[in-house]
Amino acid sequence: CELLLFDVGRYFPWWVLDGLPERIRKINFHREGFVSAPFSCSSVLCDHMASGRIGMEALLMNGCRRVAIMAGLIDEGSPVNGLYLEGALEALRKYSLAPVFVFHHNILQKKELDDFFAKCDGCLAILDSMLIQICQEAEKRGLCIPEQYKLVGRNNTPWAESYHLTSVDLQPQTLAEKIVMLLQNKNGEEHLVIAPKVVWRTSCPAPIDSQGSKL
Repeated sequence: CELLLFDVGRYFPWWVLDGLPERIRKINFHREGFVSAPFSCSSVLCDHMASGRIGMEALLMNGCRRVAIMAGLIDEGSPVNGLYLEGALEALRKYSLAPVFVFHHNILQKKELDDFFAKCDGCLAILDSMLIQICQEAEKRGLCIPEQYKLVGRNNTPWAESYHLTSVDLQPQTLAEKIVMLLQNKNGEEHLVIAPKVVWRTSCPAPIDSQGSKL
């Protein structure tokens, strides 16, 4: 064996890899998770903090100032959701703003929905699927997206396509390409971070500059 390529969860028993010869190249990669290996290795990781930051910036550039964040459960053992929330809060602080609500569960109760529609003008969610409930409830109430509420999800899933959701793409294809690059490159230990990008759809349209061009 000359190469170990791994993507493991936070409960992986690292001790099973004890004693691996140093000559074996190791590449740690993650799209949804982030677990640091307890030994020297190359890595290809997604920038989860940036995904929260640019998602929030998309709402702010569209004029949203009363934003709710659906951040998911914050788990110290798996810091992805915490990094996402930290990035979103960083973007808000640049505008001297704070979120109206931060929800840590996937499904909102009726009172939470009532409060959202009464007090907010936008929602940022760590998963595209979390926004489906808001889309469906807005339609039932005769409310308009994006005219009254703008929505930004994450992962650019088929849900985002089906519900026309603007979404932050973690670029898994780029991650795969970088892994292949590391496999071909034998320059020793390297560390790469994949920058996310916004995929604009109608739930939060791409902002237009003074010349009528999309920013």
